[in-house]
Amino acid sequence: MNNALSFLERTLPSSLIYLLHSHPHLQELRMSIDAPIVVVSADGRKTSHLICTHDLLTETLNRLCEHSYYSHADTIKEGFLSLDHGIRVGLCGRAVCHGEELTTVKDITFLCIRIPGHIKGVAMPLFLKMKEHRFSRGTLLYSPPGVGKTTVLKDLAFLLSREGLHIAVIDTRGELSCALKGVPASVYLYYPKALALAMAVRTVTPDLILLDEIGAEECKEIFTQAPAGVPIVASAHGRSLSEILNKEEFECLIKQGIFYLFAGLERVGKTARFRFDTLEEIARYKEKH
Repeated sequence: MNNALSFLERTLPSSLIYLLHSHPHLQELRMSIDAPIVVVSADGRKTSHLICTHDLLTETLNRLCEHSYYSHADTIKEGFLSLDHGIRVGLCGRAVCHGEELTTVKDITFLCIRIPGHIKGVAMPLFLKMKEHRFSRGTLLYSPPGVGKTTVLKDLAFLLSREGLHIAVIDTRGELSCALKGVPASVYLYYPKALALAMAVRTVTPDLILLDEIGAEECKEIFTQAPAGVPIVASAHGRSLSEILNKEEFECLIKQGIFYLFAGLERVGKTARFRFDTLEEIARYKEKH
């Protein structure tokens, strides 16, 4: 049993521990008050016979917070808990706002407990494609939510470090660096992404900077730091390459060649499948169409 599952076995209410043991390759537990608990594993999504009562969800949340809800208030406002061993818990409930500012979340009604695992080799096709370019070009990994971008980046970070490259990993939610135990890397754990990008370029002289799920704010900082010449490996939500190319926040990055290799990820059964495109291939396609 990996460290994350051992932690959950010690922490969760006894009624949930049965689900941990009865579903191999467990990835998520989804709990919604008055509904059956949904189990997500490598074999797919299944609805269990266990109903999530208000008391069960409240006990689970208290145990995950170690009975200190307010010590996690900052991340709860953003919709998640970050726990030891790379475990992340998504949550939602009743928002309390002051004007336009979200101040806290009360009456939690849903939890999504994500159990991390390092699937070794899942990023090998992407790693080999980057190696063709001597790890010197920026890379953008894209897919719809839930396909496995974080899982791929986690293994990619491991493979890049094993190759002898000095990588800076910006791990805002504690999900990427759990695969790097004992591996030399500069890990910015729980830093704001834009701040960590600037610090990594200035202070640790990495060969590559790796981060997950970039948006408009991170794109601005990547553009600002581009003159330093450190290749960026990042992921973003996108159902197709055309969707990525049409997003305003990526336009400047693509025009400047900051991202050169584009890796589309899809999942076919249990297998991850990649589609690769380069800036030259994209330019040739546009000329023909």
